[in-house]
Amino acid sequence: MSSEGATSSQGWSLSAAEICEAASMSLSLRYATDDEAEVRAQFINQIRARSAASSKYLSGARPIPNLMQEEMRLVRSMVENWPTENDTEAGIRATAHPVSDAIAPISPSQVPPSRRIRSSSPTSDAPDLKRPKLAAPGKTLAQGHADSPSESAASLFFRIPELLSLVFAQLAYEKIDLVVLSRVSKFLRANVLPLLVESLNVPLTKAAQVRDFLEANPGLAGQVKYVRIFDDIAHHLFHRRPIVGYGLSVQRSHDAPLMPNDMWEHLGNLFTTLQNNVEMLAPLMDLSFGQFNFANFLIQLRRHPRLVEELASLRIVDDFDPEHHQGEAPDDFEYHVGFRFRVFSEDLADVVRLVCDVQDEVGSDTFRYFGIRAADSFDRPAFLPEFGPRLLSRLAKRIRHLSLVMDSVSKDDTDTYVNMADADWPELLEFEVGARTLGGDWHRTLRSATVAFCS
Repeated sequence: MSSEGATSSQGWSLSAAEICEAASMSLSLRYATDDEAEVRAQFINQIRARSAASSKYLSGARPIPNLMQEEMRLVRSMVENWPTENDTEAGIRATAHPVSDAIAPISPSQVPPSRRIRSSSPTSDAPDLKRPKLAAPGKTLAQGHADSPSESAASLFFRIPELLSLVFAQLAYEKIDLVVLSRVSKFLRANVLPLLVESLNVPLTKAAQVRDFLEANPGLAGQVKYVRIFDDIAHHLFHRRPIVGYGLSVQRSHDAPLMPNDMWEHLGNLFTTLQNNVEMLAPLMDLSFGQFNFANFLIQLRRHPRLVEELASLRIVDDFDPEHHQGEAPDDFEYHVGFRFRVFSEDLADVVRLVCDVQDEVGSDTFRYFGIRAADSFDRPAFLPEFGPRLLSRLAKRIRHLSLVMDSVSKDDTDTYVNMADADWPELLEFEVGARTLGGDWHRTLRSATVAFCS
């Protein structure tokens, strides 16, 4: 049955190959229209208009699928019941699929791209068929990134944010490059800003400005992956360390950063902005503070536990300023310095304990770097913090990078150093130690403890 032709009541006929071709073409648009008979009639008319039948769709060696056989049966039935009236307009009254008398050609622009086919153009001796209109060059054929078929590949490339981010990451050697790009257009700015804030380096005195910038761009805080917050006032004082033997501060060409009002409140607001925009993981935190600021720092950490979960690095720098103690009597100086050291040691122990508690509770091992960097002790009794055995053990089990760099070392610092060296550091990968040895029994003790620790 599938290899038989069909003859209409008007006397014209289609061969088996032509019926197979018409069936194949109508099947290709089966889901592009609600009126299958209308589509079928259109292709029958196209094949009728051709002078010779094509046999490329018929092959005796290849079996014809059941769906194709059914469509061929419907085509054959339509040919055999082709109406006499309105033949030139391809009216249809097929028994299986009665439809309207008028048939409108289907434009390729109305068919989904996946369903479009190329059909043979009608010859000049077929007045009953009209060439379907093609979409105008300026109109969109399909939804996508392109606005017109003539849009360049470069334009298409710049419309894909993921590709832009990859290119910007390779081309931007300095963040100023990204800042320049962000001013080219609103489109580039929207793609550059997430990359610009992916890694933040925030001075403590500028926390308010950074927070205002993130708040002014909704959703931008959620793009931060790493943030380093450092106490720029403490770092300035550290680099003004006294000259050994003279007790004078090194002269610097720039002034100390100005401490803004409510500086710690501004830091807390920045922490809140970062914590409130956490979708899955909080950004990795690298914190560097002076030893006399840990009380305020501890308050902010307790208010933002989600950020503590991802605290990766804790660095302490010496922000001792001898100019604040000029004119004090020796006894008063010793009392004030000793009292502040005890407060620092207790506050730092509370910070380390808080980090260990929070990260243990959520199963995080992010805290891996612990470092202390001291300037000349300037007649201070000690600088290294005194941790209890249990807290020191908890710290030692986490840390992979330990840094203890000092200038002058006192006897109390030596005893604390020996206790730290005696602890078990099972995950330690890197150990940095520095001290200016000037002789004395405790310096030999420090050297021996270091050799034993590294052996």
